[in-house]
Amino acid sequence: MPRNGMMRSFQVEASPARAGVAQRALRVIGIVLLTIWGLWWTGSVFIGRLIDGNKTWIDSYWHLGVDLQHSYAASRHWLSGGDPYMQPFGDELDRRYNFPPVTLPLFAWSRWIDYDTAVALWTVALTAMVAAAAHVASRARRYLGLSVLPGVLVIALSLWSTPVIFAIERGTSDAFVLVLLVVSAWSGRDASWGGDIAAGASLGLAAGIKVYPAFTACAAFVTLRRWRSLGAFAATVLGIVLVDPELAGHAWWRLRNYIDFAPVRIFDSFVMGQHSLTAAWERMTEGSPFGLIPALPLCGLLLVGLALWVGRAIRPVASRWEVVYVYFLLLTAAATFLPSATNDYNLIFLPVGILAVWDLHDPWPIQLLMALFLPFWQPVRFLMTGELMMLFKMAGLAGLAYALVYHAGDARSRSHSSVSLKCAAASS
Repeated sequence: MPRNGMMRSFQVEASPARAGVAQRALRVIGIVLLTIWGLWWTGSVFIGRLIDGNKTWIDSYWHLGVDLQHSYAASRHWLSGGDPYMQPFGDELDRRYNFPPVTLPLFAWSRWIDYDTAVALWTVALTAMVAAAAHVASRARRYLGLSVLPGVLVIALSLWSTPVIFAIERGTSDAFVLVLLVVSAWSGRDASWGGDIAAGASLGLAAGIKVYPAFTACAAFVTLRRWRSLGAFAATVLGIVLVDPELAGHAWWRLRNYIDFAPVRIFDSFVMGQHSLTAAWERMTEGSPFGLIPALPLCGLLLVGLALWVGRAIRPVASRWEVVYVYFLLLTAAATFLPSATNDYNLIFLPVGILAVWDLHDPWPIQLLMALFLPFWQPVRFLMTGELMMLFKMAGLAGLAYALVYHAGDARSRSHSSVSLKCAAASS
């Protein structure tokens, strides 16, 4: 048995009573954290803005759901026959629609309710989706042989993370993608035709809501050699485009304008609520010979290398859908570092993934990387530069990748040991 597995088994066997007390204490902590979080958000929804939002890492708006209002008004305009990509539709910041066309029917329910009710319902829906994704992360811990954490604690720690608070405060649709990552990983668990097609179609729909799951699908399905899922993904994306080619073309035009926007260049500093690796490279190498290297291809190659490294490590245990789910979380979080403008609410995948693989018995490099991520994880603002915070976010991504590779190897060793024991028993 691998070293970590032996250590944890010995601890549980040596003191089951102490382990039970620890579990109950962790469960109580989780309940307390959830209660405080629920009271905070109930009060925030009641007054229409995030209470003490100026004391958090996020640049909180004067009311909840500014991005929800964007989709709320755009969907209503689209249902009335308009084109929110080319026409004004009532956005309070006078923006044209910034999200892919699939999000328009996803918010069609907004036609029948007022905006304040929509904010309350959407806050509850986002909370439920994040909680479901975090619960699945706790299942992945059990398969990987990590120390058991109560599901209520994993959910609480996810909800208290800065990216999740940011996403709920803005009312974004990133949590939809979280749920679709779960659906995709679970659908492909048995490698059947139907399962593979459902897995690819789920990520195709996710890419229709937010663009970055397209990288997840291509990287994961290629490295795991799931060609039917890759084909289903491509067919789904093509189908979404063909439903309304004109609307899809307008959306692509808007997306290109968004990609060209770079907050680092505009403000001449690292923006606290952003985590663009390409913009950071351009800022750090400006005026040096390294600045001649194009940022987008370079950072893209780095992410592809990360995907190949981790994908090769988890392939022997990829029959477990929970492991594939964590791989999806890693790739989706990594893809959000690529555009020149990317908000920190897109990082909701990162704390959920870390909770699936971080263990107190991990080697010191993993512990160091995770510790560096903690100042950003917790939401309370303190004196910090944007450059240093960017480093902390990258440390969290690297820590998730390293921990997943490490524990996948551990799980593979346990599986080989189990097979060897069964063969020895059968021959005796």
